[in-house]
Amino acid sequence: MAAPGELTDRERAILGLLAEGHTVKSAIAHTGDSEAAANELLRSARRKLGVGSSREAARIYAAQKNRDEISVMDGAAPRRSRPWPFIIGGIIVALTVLIILMASGSLSTGGKPAASGSTAPQVVSSSPADGGVVEPGPFTLSVTFDREMRRDSFSFATGPENAPPQCDGNVRASDDGRTFSMECVAAPGQRYVIWANHGSFMNFRSAETGMSAMPYRIAFSSTR
Repeated sequence: MAAPGELTDRERAILGLLAEGHTVKSAIAHTGDSEAAANELLRSARRKLGVGSSREAARIYAAQKNRDEISVMDGAAPRRSRPWPFIIGGIIVALTVLIILMASGSLSTGGKPAASGSTAPQVVSSSPADGGVVEPGPFTLSVTFDREMRRDSFSFATGPENAPPQCDGNVRASDDGRTFSMECVAAPGQRYVIWANHGSFMNFRSAETGMSAMPYRIAFSSTR
């Protein structure tokens, strides 16, 4: 049986919609696939996950995704507890945004902002920087965007790497609404990865338009 992480982006997208209660016909309205293409994606996903039902494949995918992604979310979004002091919500809207980004090919990775010309907000700097090194102990994690963002809406997510630092989850916005930070602790000799927006968690949003920011990955390490 393949792990959900081995599914393709298109397979994950349609399984995520089925997990939310969509039918194949309503799901393809979001993905833009033909019904035949969607059924082929589901056949491939079922084969990789070793199950005979598309609904079962969607359940397995959703369960794994919920274990792998933890996020600080919009305080107005529905809340439920997690092992971390993070709050999860707004999944349906966020997943729809992610599917649109995947279809357009504009999803950014590796600590790089999206291609120029995008109207979505972008991270312009982070601390630590992508590829940076911190000393063991307390440090401040922050991201700065290219425009003013909603101050009460944010998503720091672990992503598929599942290697976040230990953070207090108390996200603070700067006076200009461009920088968001929280206090974290680094253990000696560790490699960490954390995202500003990722997967179903897309609540860093423009103050002006409400558009979700492009996902931004920060990978850094700590000294021994």
